[in-house]
Amino acid sequence: MYKKLLMLIIAFSLSLYSLGFCQDSLSFSEVNELNGENYEEFIKNDIKIVEFYSESCDSLQKLEPKLEQITKDNESIAYGKVDVQANRDFVASLKYKILPDKPTVVFFVDGELANGFVGYPSKEKLSDIVKSVLKKKKMADALSSGKISFMEAYDFTLTSLGGKDITLSELDGMIVLDFWATWCPPCKKEIPYLQEFHENYKDKGLYVIGVSSESAVTQRKFKNDKNDVGNLITYPLLVDSNSVVAKQFGIRSIPTTYFISKEGELITKETGFTEEFVDDYRQIIEANLPE
Repeated sequence: MYKKLLMLIIAFSLSLYSLGFCQDSLSFSEVNELNGENYEEFIKNDIKIVEFYSESCDSLQKLEPKLEQITKDNESIAYGKVDVQANRDFVASLKYKILPDKPTVVFFVDGELANGFVGYPSKEKLSDIVKSVLKKKKMADALSSGKISFMEAYDFTLTSLGGKDITLSELDGMIVLDFWATWCPPCKKEIPYLQEFHENYKDKGLYVIGVSSESAVTQRKFKNDKNDVGNLITYPLLVDSNSVVAKQFGIRSIPTTYFISKEGELITKETGFTEEFVDDYRQIIEANLPE
C-alpha cells in the first residue's frame, strides 16, 4: 500500500514538472509580471530590476535565481519581468534595445536607468552591478534630501581637444552638457543646434560642452571634417578616457543632454534627439540664462 502511494506521489510530481515547472520554480518570492500598463508605475520609485525575456525556461533558470537572490539580500530592491514576445509593441517603444535571443536585465533607480546587462554575467560582475546601483540610490537620496547638490555629486575635470582642462563647477553660468559620439546619428543631428545655442547665448552666460569617450584623434578628425564643409563646431569637446565621467553620470544611451543652472542644480535632462526637441531646448535655455 505504501509503495503504491509513493508511486502516485512521484507520478503526480512529475506531471507538475512537465506542465508548469517554469512558473512554479519562481514561486518562492514575489516576481512582478510587467507590461505596457504597469511598467512605468513599477520602475518609478526605489531600486527595480526588470528582466526582458523570451528564451526557453531551461536557459532562464541560470539567471532568474540570481536575480531573486538579489531581492532577498536587499529588501529595497524589487524584481519584475517582461515577456518580450507577449509585449512586442511595448518593448519596441522603449528607448533601449532589447535583444530577442538573450535576456536583457535593466536596473532602475527612482525611474532612471542606472545599469544593466545582456546575457548571463558572472557572480562577480553581477555583484559589482548591484553595488554600483546601491551607490547611485544613496547619492540620489542625498540629492533629493538636499544633503549634496547636483554639482557636488557630479563635478569633474576633463581635457578639451585644445588641451585645456575644464572643470564643470568652475563654469560660471548655465551649462548644456552633451554626451555624444562621432558614430551616433542622432548626436550628429543635434550638434548644429548645440552650435547655434553656443553662438547665440555664449555672451549671455551659456556654456555648451560636449563629452565623448572617443579618443582626441577621432574627435578632432570629426570636428575638422565638419569645419572643412562649413559646419563649424566651436564649443569645447572633452575627452572622457575610459568613460569615467559617462559612468559617473550613468550614461546608457546617447545623446544624453543635461541642462544645469548657474547655481549648479540640474534643470532637466533629455535622452535621444529629434528636431522636435529644439524648441523645448531653446525655451529651457532662455528661461535659465543668468543674464
